[in-house]
Amino acid sequence: MLTNPGAGDDNKFKSLYKQAIALVQKADAARPNHYSVLQSLARIYADPRFDPSGDNIDKARELFLRSTLLKPTDFYGHQQLAALVVREAYLWGPEFIGADKLEDALTHAETARQLRPGSSTTFIVLSQLFSLKWVQSDPAERLKYAELVAGSLADAKAVNRYPERVAIPVTESWLLWNFLQLRDSDVSDFEEARSRLLEESNKAKAFAERENTTWEAHNLHRAAAALIPLLQDTKAEERLRLHWPSQRFVSPRAHPPRP
Repeated sequence: MLTNPGAGDDNKFKSLYKQAIALVQKADAARPNHYSVLQSLARIYADPRFDPSGDNIDKARELFLRSTLLKPTDFYGHQQLAALVVREAYLWGPEFIGADKLEDALTHAETARQLRPGSSTTFIVLSQLFSLKWVQSDPAERLKYAELVAGSLADAKAVNRYPERVAIPVTESWLLWNFLQLRDSDVSDFEEARSRLLEESNKAKAFAERENTTWEAHNLHRAAAALIPLLQDTKAEERLRLHWPSQRFVSPRAHPPRP
């Protein structure tokens, strides 16, 4: 049985990160507008464990954007700007990610890939963006994006010398892909899509239990475990109301849909 990381551990983690924010802010004051200092601060604000409800996403975006303006040849800022759009889709739903914002994220992700072709994380982010692009595309284009999702995840594993290190994010990305397909399925295809997503959710849950070593594994387990009963109770006509489990911890009033 997988045990949860616990509120105490998360509170300690957040406390340490708050101390880190103060230290990085001192570094920024001593050496203003250095891209790596800005990225260090942005990483804290973007971390889903530090900020599970996404309150600091805009702050992280501003810092990462400044870092890319200061050093446009550094891949990391571009990669993280793309990843923030994926995180917004997790939190508030793919329907609130505008076409322009998604295209901008894809541009940043592709720039990151060109600057650092060996980054498995960039390929994972690309796969998630292609999943969202699939949702926004017409039927004639969807096959292309479905192939890009699978290809990007394969590339993420291929470029990493230690595939086990990317196994959790690859599994989560595949689960998200199947979730989006179910949510956007035709009524006639709903039962097949639901069965497929239930199978993937059970596989992801079992895999996360075996990999019970990191917060990322715990987070995957939580999402997969939450999806299983949710799917069992959902009817075809309710499929568009489905939300990725992370949204269960976000109040729609506190966090209105973003453009």
